[in-house]
Amino acid sequence: MGFFGFVVAARTADPDGLDAGLGPAFNTDDLGDGWQVFQAEGNGAAARLARAVAQRTGAPALAAYVLDSDCAILAAAAAGETWQVAVRPEVLEDYGPPDEDDLLSGPEAVEALVAWAQAAGFDPDPAAVEEALDSDETFAEFAVAEVARTLIG
Repeated sequence: MGFFGFVVAARTADPDGLDAGLGPAFNTDDLGDGWQVFQAEGNGAAARLARAVAQRTGAPALAAYVLDSDCAILAAAAAGETWQVAVRPEVLEDYGPPDEDDLLSGPEAVEALVAWAQAAGFDPDPAAVEEALDSDETFAEFAVAEVARTLIG
């Protein structure tokens, strides 16, 4: 059985102190400059969590809901805007149509994630972001973490 839960990237020294309705953080990776990417158990809408984390930290945030390690819905929240991107959209379809009707893909997804990173003070290479989104990583939670590292790193 794979992982069902969240992968979050946030500027926080204490992922467990976010008070965002998540279980304890695990697989935490320090990305530098106060940014962390971590996994946590929980369920719900990625966009709602990304907005809540951004509000609590005062910085842009990423949150992805991972389905059985197969695919994920990645939400990026910054400056009152939220974008959602499918990680492995071809597999996401196997879980039925997503509730979110604003799910971006292809060049629009890359553009939105680059805009998020710029709002967070980073300047990622769009080609690297596209490559990370198209990752052939076996587990979706690791693919999401790689997208976060590409955007923030």
